[in-house]
Amino acid sequence: MNNTFLVTIAVFFALIPVSQAAKNNTSNQAAPTRPVDRGMYLNNQQIKKIYSSMKPYIKKARASYPEAKKKWEQALPKGQYFFVVTRIRDQHGVEEQVFISVNEIKHGIIKGYIFNKLNNVSGYEFKQAYSFPESELIDWVITKPNGEQEGNFVGKYLSSLR
Repeated sequence: MNNTFLVTIAVFFALIPVSQAAKNNTSNQAAPTRPVDRGMYLNNQQIKKIYSSMKPYIKKARASYPEAKKKWEQALPKGQYFFVVTRIRDQHGVEEQVFISVNEIKHGIIKGYIFNKLNNVSGYEFKQAYSFPESELIDWVITKPNGEQEGNFVGKYLSSLR
């Protein structure tokens, strides 16, 4: 049987104002903008193919991540925010790629808040605290007030597939 699934791939297609907050904010409103995701209906074979095709972009994101992390640690200019992308998995084994608004990076662990609408996984919600090892990073994005972005290697690739 060839099952088809709605797969949400985290891509910055647009930015929507949400709230005012800054780096190291202890509330769960860690950034003023959030990504808007577009779902794609894919079967298991297509999912494997797209994940495989993302590998060079994930590699590029991981290679450039230390520099982005350093910028964040030195405090980004006002109006710029740091997001990372990872995959979360629920108790049923369903995966979804998500944006995490970064609040803290310490001892190889990224802590922040899920910062996009979830479509597939259960047990998680928008603005929920979430942490994961830096080794599970898929992509990173620094957003700027004028709409420009740094990073977003995987997201730009996925946007090009449309």
